[in-house]
Amino acid sequence: MADPQKRFALEVEVTISTEVNNVLHAACTALQSADLMIMLTGAVEIATVRELMRNPVTHSLRMKLEALAKRAPPPLPSAAAAETLSPSPTPPTDAAAAGKGPRARARSEKGAAFDASKRAKSSGGTPRAVAPEPAVEDVSSKPNLGEATGLEATALAMCAPMTKYYDDTVEVKRSGLLGRLEAARACFNPLKGSPVTTHNVEALEQSFKLCAHPNLALCVEGMKLELSKYNGLVRLIPDPATRLDDKGRDTFNMSHWWASASAEIPNTAKLLRAVLCHVPSSCAPERAFSILNHSFGNEQKNALADYMELSMQRQFNKRTRD
Repeated sequence: MADPQKRFALEVEVTISTEVNNVLHAACTALQSADLMIMLTGAVEIATVRELMRNPVTHSLRMKLEALAKRAPPPLPSAAAAETLSPSPTPPTDAAAAGKGPRARARSEKGAAFDASKRAKSSGGTPRAVAPEPAVEDVSSKPNLGEATGLEATALAMCAPMTKYYDDTVEVKRSGLLGRLEAARACFNPLKGSPVTTHNVEALEQSFKLCAHPNLALCVEGMKLELSKYNGLVRLIPDPATRLDDKGRDTFNMSHWWASASAEIPNTAKLLRAVLCHVPSSCAPERAFSILNHSFGNEQKNALADYMELSMQRQFNKRTRD
């Protein structure tokens, strides 16, 4: 590629796509590798993806675009300068129209008018204006390649289809699932930073339709009575700075915390077990079937069921908890 402008434009596009894909891959991997506590922790990754969709230009990407802008090639000459440097091309002639006589041209015009009136009748009276296809902009033809703001605008334009796809498939089609994730996190994640209120419990009841189950409906009322005790247990959790190990990783284990706290807040713990039985996505069963297909072929289809079950359990737990 001899043109420096096009070579630089390709580098810009690769930088933008790589940075955005890295953030998306990290969030999606965290969602797929989570255990049953995904109902409590998954909302964090969803919030990360949502923030990326709303603002694709992250701090890391902005720094890279600023570095690219400093070594951008000189801009192309303006259109006025290009016209003075090169002769204006002669407009192309329509050979088919030139070869037609007056009668042929009249028939063509009459046919076009008939088509327009036909479209008007089908659309209810007035002809509908057909929106032109959006033109794909050539990044290399823009004169602001040396400006970071211009490169950020390019990033936003590149990520616009991705944002629309996310809004249509996640925020619209999966709005109920997102609501359940957020309701579960608000009630059962002790690290979310704010106390649980009666409004959170009512939102949880509506999201999971807990009132339809008679035993769980009683637990909802019991959880409201246990809110003060639950919030008190949450305040006893050490600060994040004191929970780090030698490698800087958080040593807080949410499963162990709930196992030790369930005796003091039994109704809340029972509701938590009911909520965790709700599978938010098909990743877990798909992973189980994948393990089964890779571990047992046609030669082992007559293996004992308990042997297959134990093998799958060990592999599934190892893959999801490492």
